[in-house]
Amino acid sequence: MIGIVDAIKVVQAKGGEGDRREMSFITLEDDTGMFELVLFPDMHARYGAIFDSLGPYRVRGRVTAQWDSINIELLEAEKNQEKPAFSVMLPEANLANSRRGEACTEDAALTA
Repeated sequence: MIGIVDAIKVVQAKGGEGDRREMSFITLEDDTGMFELVLFPDMHARYGAIFDSLGPYRVRGRVTAQWDSINIELLEAEKNQEKPAFSVMLPEANLANSRRGEACTEDAALTA
């Protein structure tokens, strides 16, 4: 699945013998809705640092559906390097050098 970051929460996971390691919950969003990405301690240590911007990110994992939400236990993740297949409209106040209502790509919107 591919999505952009909506929220990140890092928590301390309890391990055996008082061992505490970080794990994280990352909410990603695509054009169909939101889904929760779960990074257990090993995956958090391996992939947690790549979630350093809005994205988009390509993720792969085990999918579970619970309480009307989709959760993915992360197995692999990478920043998606493909050009976005969508555009966004930004208010005039955020586009100093553009005309009102002009469409721009996600990359342009993030740097405006």
